[in-house]
Amino acid sequence: MNAGSNTRAKASAFTLIELMVVIAIIAILAGLLLPALAQGRRRAEGVVCLSNLRQITLGWSQYALDNQDWFLPNDPWGGLPPWRSWCPTLMNYGQRDGTNVWFLVGDHPYSLGRYLGSHPSATTARVFKCPSDRTPTKIGARNYQRVRSVSLNSRVGTKVGESLTGLMGFEKQTDLDRIRHLRPDHFVFADEHADTIGPPGFYLNFNIGKQSFPSLPSSRHGGSGTLSFMDGRAELHRWLEPSTRPPETGVLRMGSGNVYPSRDSLWMLERYSKGTAAFGDP
Repeated sequence: MNAGSNTRAKASAFTLIELMVVIAIIAILAGLLLPALAQGRRRAEGVVCLSNLRQITLGWSQYALDNQDWFLPNDPWGGLPPWRSWCPTLMNYGQRDGTNVWFLVGDHPYSLGRYLGSHPSATTARVFKCPSDRTPTKIGARNYQRVRSVSLNSRVGTKVGESLTGLMGFEKQTDLDRIRHLRPDHFVFADEHADTIGPPGFYLNFNIGKQSFPSLPSSRHGGSGTLSFMDGRAELHRWLEPSTRPPETGVLRMGSGNVYPSRDSLWMLERYSKGTAAFGDP
């Protein structure tokens, strides 16, 4: 090889400094792009979560059509047997049953599985779980994923506790017809915070000046959570108060205590139930 070719080879090679500059530029570009990619992923998962809620709510509506307008049973946990519930188990951390799709789509009396596919399976059951919910439950020495992140409005599908809380329960379409002129958009399912989800019902406390969130809505989608409504639509709703958006810790919590005056609590309460006749509303 002559001297000229050696010179050209040296001129075309990277120096160490040039290589370090290129690596630094790539790192800067990656740092700029990663937040945008993460945000895009959150948005995509929010779209999937909305689609899931629409499917579940469609199945919930179909159940009522097939059962003389009776809503899907949602009696509180711990009631006298036979317990009437669309998901007859708890999802609390450490609950083995919370990892079993049978309780969601299996062949039990109030299963929604038959309305979600001809062959209910683990794939069918995915609609009950927000794709952004990755908080594991520890059973023994191993971590597992729970099969459900959504809960059904605890005043829909039952009247248990009506006299105690003063809040109407909606067991049948005719119950809802009594107050439809007051508020047509009661929520059905809500995606729930990983640290409060347990029973299949989503609970709110309605005490004047002492509203609270026994069940916290999720805020996984950039501070927003998903809910579905009785007219079949689903909504990604942004929460305004820090008390509604605590981080997921992997430790069971009993929601948030007195949050009054909370714009989020009031917004949900308006779409949760109404006072019973005994309490003067309606």
